[in-house]
Amino acid sequence: MSFPTPHRAVWIATQVLLAATTALPAVAQDDHEDIVIGRYRRIHSRILDEDRTLLINLPRGYEATAIGYPVIYILYGGQVRNYFAEALHITTLLGSTRMPAVILVGVVNTDRYRDYLPLDREGNPAGADRFLRFMVEEAMPFVEADYRTADFRILVGPQAGGAFGLYTLTQRPETFDVYILNNPFRYLQQRDYLIERVRTVFAERDTLDNFLYVIAEDSDFPEALEYMPRLEEALSAKRPAQFAWKLDVVEENGDFLAPTGLREGLTLVFSGYEFPAADGVASLAEIEKYYAGLSQHYGYDVAIPDMVLAMGSDNLAQSGRVDEAIELLERLVALYPHSLNGWWRLAGIYRERGEIERALHYYRKCLEVDPDMVYARQMIEQLERERR
Repeated sequence: MSFPTPHRAVWIATQVLLAATTALPAVAQDDHEDIVIGRYRRIHSRILDEDRTLLINLPRGYEATAIGYPVIYILYGGQVRNYFAEALHITTLLGSTRMPAVILVGVVNTDRYRDYLPLDREGNPAGADRFLRFMVEEAMPFVEADYRTADFRILVGPQAGGAFGLYTLTQRPETFDVYILNNPFRYLQQRDYLIERVRTVFAERDTLDNFLYVIAEDSDFPEALEYMPRLEEALSAKRPAQFAWKLDVVEENGDFLAPTGLREGLTLVFSGYEFPAADGVASLAEIEKYYAGLSQHYGYDVAIPDMVLAMGSDNLAQSGRVDEAIELLERLVALYPHSLNGWWRLAGIYRERGEIERALHYYRKCLEVDPDMVYARQMIEQLERERR
């Protein structure tokens, strides 16, 4: 996907309010030190004629890799304790083997109804078009210029963001690869308009390379829920090639905030991501072939997760294929230089082989990553005694 390149003036100097979470392995913290889950970035938008704030969370070990990461854009991102923290929690849980590590971008609201709704209360055009231009021409180029991103974008649209997401799918679908949205029909003026847009756009398109997931609670306004089957009908009337979707009406969970459906949506999108032989024995060539297939499917270079390589090396070593296990681990530390999973296993293999100098080298690598790793220090002391 390509986006217009904004004038450099929109990338005005940023104001760092929190430290980034490009964390290396955890180290001892000081008393009263802040708990940090992201960094604020501020840009000036010529399109919206105002400053806008983004929240950025980078994957663990980001600075030490050369990998490009998919980006999840979260509307209502200023709700840090709710939507932004929830997104970090979900992507961390799924991100070891079931989905790729991602960059999270929370978009802070200024006037959410102006920005996210296509129509105002009188049925006239509201601000969704301008906000979409801001995302495409300013916010996304800013993120993609400053961070190492992959060409794969996901939109999470809670509350009024659901209407914006469905509108974007019909207006500029290529903006995001995946749309995970709350019920887009919560707002009266948008309902018939959005349904008609879906019908019109789908009738005109032969292909649409997107995935749409919409979640609604059964306690939503009755009129809003009535539009979910109408959306299903509109999506089914003429389904463009490559387009996939799922609509879910779920039981009310009792929370004040509407659900994002993020976990459910991501699980569907990345249903084939986990390496099927994670508990079996597979060579590096077999693992690389699998993720090459995923790269073709998702349209970007999918990196092999570090845990797949680590667990694969364990299986190979236990099967007596130690040289192949080393090959996996060398690939692991090349991709993820701050992965203790790789350095510790390499040290252990060479210790078992009696190659003391190599084992010491890899235990010292562990200490470079985590200077407080007690077990690595103990092994170094033990091996140095044995070497004398």
